[in-house]
Amino acid sequence: MSIHVHTISSGSTGNSYCLASDVCGHLLLDCGVTIRKIRTALKNIASIRPTALAGCLITHEHGDHCVSVRDLMRVGVRCYMTGGTSEALGIDDNPYCTSIEADTSTSFSVGAWAVLAFPTEHDSAAPCGYIVSDGVSKLLYATDTYFVRYTFPGLTHIMVECNYIDDVLDANEESGETPISVGDRVRTSHMSLATVLNMLAVHDLSHVQEIHLLHLSGRNSDARRIVDEVQRATGTPVYV
Repeated sequence: MSIHVHTISSGSTGNSYCLASDVCGHLLLDCGVTIRKIRTALKNIASIRPTALAGCLITHEHGDHCVSVRDLMRVGVRCYMTGGTSEALGIDDNPYCTSIEADTSTSFSVGAWAVLAFPTEHDSAAPCGYIVSDGVSKLLYATDTYFVRYTFPGLTHIMVECNYIDDVLDANEESGETPISVGDRVRTSHMSLATVLNMLAVHDLSHVQEIHLLHLSGRNSDARRIVDEVQRATGTPVYV
């Protein structure tokens, strides 16, 4: 296995992940935690500093995915995002900000990594997900989207949001624990367990080595149930 996935943080309080490759080094996916937390994680993962990263891929402008983007750029880490995201953040003129197209026909390089961005469905300016390859492994990263409209061949790793379970959210709305307005927003901006299962069913999983389920709601999910159902449906090791 060439790509190793390291979770720095996942959830509404902050999202950030580090990919480590024997071939391409280290790449950050989102930076929704403080740079101090990123520094500590990188030191524990590989005894490296942020400046050793090939770059950072940003999915959208919400703070729980990009709170430390300016700090990363300040120390010389190049950050990649759609033009809509960079404009929403007001950093489109920063020399360490690279605007990319969310276009499944166009790939780009981040150091030695090959990356393709694709549009996602979320309540933000121009959100995207990423396909990342080190030439040996191929990883899908899709978070903060209520579905993925594309299928991608040859995947070896999948990182996908599984924010809530429909019947758990329904029950919480009925009890008043989750306000109806919040439930409505969740359904049109985040991915449910049922949608994750449907997405996985239309992909060829024959080469997939790991599935990482991201951004679980603390109130409207059930980690054990989610892992059990996805693992039963795919026969693949599942992590949350």
